[in-house]
Amino acid sequence: MDWNTIGQNIISSTISGILVVIFGGITGWFVYITGIKGKEKDQAASERKNQIYIPLKYELDSISHTSDNIWEKIESPEARKIVEKNDEFVVSESLFQQCDFLFNLINNYNSINLYTVASNILCKRFEEKYIELYGSITHPIMHWDEYTKEEVEMEDWDQEFVDFRCNVYVKNNIDSIFKNDPGYEEYCQDIGRIGPTEEYLTLLFSSVLPKKENTYIGIDFDSVNCEELTNKKITPAEYMIKDFNFFDRFEKDEKVQQKKSLLIEIKELSFSIYEDVTVKIRAIGKKYEVE
Repeated sequence: MDWNTIGQNIISSTISGILVVIFGGITGWFVYITGIKGKEKDQAASERKNQIYIPLKYELDSISHTSDNIWEKIESPEARKIVEKNDEFVVSESLFQQCDFLFNLINNYNSINLYTVASNILCKRFEEKYIELYGSITHPIMHWDEYTKEEVEMEDWDQEFVDFRCNVYVKNNIDSIFKNDPGYEEYCQDIGRIGPTEEYLTLLFSSVLPKKENTYIGIDFDSVNCEELTNKKITPAEYMIKDFNFFDRFEKDEKVQQKKSLLIEIKELSFSIYEDVTVKIRAIGKKYEVE
């Protein structure tokens, strides 16, 4: 009997057994770890879908179907989170850029204050007609200049204009104008009747002008080509808003047109991103959540 051969066979068998055990253990460990990692990846994908993409999808759908009322403010908290916290979310570069562009459009849209637009239109009208009636919207005042140590003459706004600006920059006063129907106001103008907007603006303008026995004091009738005013059949306030279509001026204002264009662009871009996000959500479902 060759003991050397027998010993070698025993050693070989032992080593083979050990290798089998080791290989089997490694394989089992690899399968186990791969399974865990796979489940973790599936779970992470599902969490991103539920925490990022689905809320964004609903937000975009809402924005794309928002009304055409440019007085309504648009909110975009989900798009904002992606833009401001993308170091945490790490969405695709394409989605980030789209959300960033949308977020800027919405900011530009919301920054256009229609109350300011309406107030500026009224102030411009008041200024133009006030100058026609009284010659100037300002008056000279003496001001002590500390640098030159002498009095200097400066121009200051007339109190009527200051008071008028204060009135038309009150939100409720502008709201009262837009409670009226522009179509009905135009109808009243066509048939020669005083509409509710014209009546309200007359009161708004007259509230800062001289009243009663002083109503026509200071008016330069020679420079005003209006027989009704010259014959005192209408008041200065009525003259100032005569043939003044406020709603037409408002609709044609550059800022109003810009806001309307921005709203269209926002709705179109929201729908485009919505479609992309919907595709992303479906892809995650098919790849990681199929039972």
